[in-house]
Amino acid sequence: MSNANGALTGIVLAATAHWARYDDDTQRRLRNVRDDAEAALEECKRMQGHGDVIRSHLPVLMDAQVGIALATAQPTSPSVLPSTVPLSRPDLQASMEVAIEDMQWPPEPGEYDERGMVKRAGELTPMFLAQTYEEVRAFVQGLAQTRSPTKEAKLQVWNAANALVGQLATQRLTWQQYKDAWARLFGGGVGGNSGDAHRDPARGPSFIASNNAVATLVPLSSLTLPGYPWANRQTDVGMRVRITALVNVNPGTNLGLVAFGSEYRYSDGVPFQPVVQSYTIGVNKIVVDGITSTGFTLSNQAQITAGQFVDVHIATGSGC
Repeated sequence: MSNANGALTGIVLAATAHWARYDDDTQRRLRNVRDDAEAALEECKRMQGHGDVIRSHLPVLMDAQVGIALATAQPTSPSVLPSTVPLSRPDLQASMEVAIEDMQWPPEPGEYDERGMVKRAGELTPMFLAQTYEEVRAFVQGLAQTRSPTKEAKLQVWNAANALVGQLATQRLTWQQYKDAWARLFGGGVGGNSGDAHRDPARGPSFIASNNAVATLVPLSSLTLPGYPWANRQTDVGMRVRITALVNVNPGTNLGLVAFGSEYRYSDGVPFQPVVQSYTIGVNKIVVDGITSTGFTLSNQAQITAGQFVDVHIATGSGC
């Protein structure tokens, strides 16, 4: 019996030792898991409080990310034939004048829900979307030079850009006037008159007969008067017109209006009244009157009989 008890005691002691080792290993594993979980939780807390994470949740930064993300092609589900609907490029130019005028600093942020989903786009969204457009990227990349600029060159670039914006801020020109200015700069005017729209025959004046219907106004040129020897081209600074009386015209009658092809304005966009002089061929003197930045009227100092015509040469100067 003692031998049996001894054997049983040995088995119990062996099992107890094995269980103790198993329990120690289990407790060690649990401690390791608990330590790992606490470390992971601490790392999550540390990451949540990191500056990069906090900044990434700022609405203005999310606006920028949304703008760039809009240029991402939308994934389509697998199909037998690929989708034929391409990603359409938003038209940022439409209604952009109003949006530009309403810009402010700091930029107005967008609105996002608790999951970061967009409820309303912010001011930076269209700006960063524009950075993905081909012409914008081409323009920006075109600024890069082959070699790094010197200190003096960098200062010159800054001066040019800063002075350009400073001057533009004082202008009062329309989109079309800026387009015309670029056309003149790059030689877009007819006949090489790229420096002044008032010297461009393609933007010549218009001759409009008065509503009293006493005379006609026709450009004095072989282009409009068959048999006339000169193919004169009319410009704002130099024009020729033939006035033909339809009836007997008494002195001091408004014969018609001459409208400039381009309005006379100072460089800051303010309209002004140019200096206009007329020279009449013959005894019937034609004078200018009612001069504005957009045109003037013509009247006669002596009577013109029905069927008679008078040729007038007119010169216009800015006077400044």
